[in-house]
Amino acid sequence: MLFRKFWTTLLLATTILTCCSTISVAENQPRNLSLIVIGADWCPACVQLAKFVNDNNVYDLKDEIMIFHYIDIDEEKDAAKQFKVKKLPTSFLYHGKDLISKKEGFRKTEWVKWLKEQ
Repeated sequence: MLFRKFWTTLLLATTILTCCSTISVAENQPRNLSLIVIGADWCPACVQLAKFVNDNNVYDLKDEIMIFHYIDIDEEKDAAKQFKVKKLPTSFLYHGKDLISKKEGFRKTEWVKWLKEQ
């Protein structure tokens, strides 16, 4: 529930998107970055990531507009398989429909560095 409440305030589309819808949303944003995070409410690192994004303005980390999407693997069971997720949370950064980078896990310093370098 923590994630759902948090991401609801952050998302421009819907709170939980199916895998196909998420990819479709990313494809429909040709000039924007899409940050897709796959996680779960029971995952401590996922909760830390949610708190970090909530407490900090991650929009300032990139010069481009970023659209956030969150997928809860307990509600979207095929997401982990489709996105080949092996560790939670896993963050994907898309530019339009092109995958720029993938980051597994969450350690604040490393995650911020990863996002800034993309």
